[in-house]
Amino acid sequence: MRILLFVFFMIPCLCFSQEKFIKWSCCEKLSWTDFKDQAKRNVDAAAISNVNLGVDIVSKPTYFIVSVHCLFDQSKSWVIKSKMSGYLLNHEQKHFDLTEVYARKLRRYIDSLNNLKPFNFTELNELISKKYFLIKSELVSVQLEYDKSTNHCSNIEIQKVWDKKISDWLMDFDGFKQESIVIRRK
Repeated sequence: MRILLFVFFMIPCLCFSQEKFIKWSCCEKLSWTDFKDQAKRNVDAAAISNVNLGVDIVSKPTYFIVSVHCLFDQSKSWVIKSKMSGYLLNHEQKHFDLTEVYARKLRRYIDSLNNLKPFNFTELNELISKKYFLIKSELVSVQLEYDKSTNHCSNIEIQKVWDKKISDWLMDFDGFKQESIVIRRK
């Protein structure tokens, strides 16, 4: 019922295997078959969701394409089979959803850069890197708060409050659900 938050930042290229990672989708939810790693012994958790936030920048002659990815790493996510339940799966899905909220926050920031002067690669990379690490820190804090307040999904009433809160946040940032943003370059 704990989350392992693995956040990575790669510029200019993020390479991932489709078999290993699941991209976040509003239409497709996690299932227990997505948790491919072996359950760990001597760990105080019923499940671990390894969620990833990644960024890559592709340079074109007159613009950059900046992509922010929210990914679930199947090979590092696991569940104790005897602990599987709908409540636990929902809790793990919400960890993934929270990561998407913060991916959207980062996309909103990147999109706002179009209101400023055009950038060269170094300037753009520096701005995105700084914001990325702020977003990453916020995400880790919120994930920990989520686990603590829901008691790792044991408090069903508080879990329902978080379910609504996360759903509302996704709606608040609905305009930033596209992974890629085009930024003018110098």
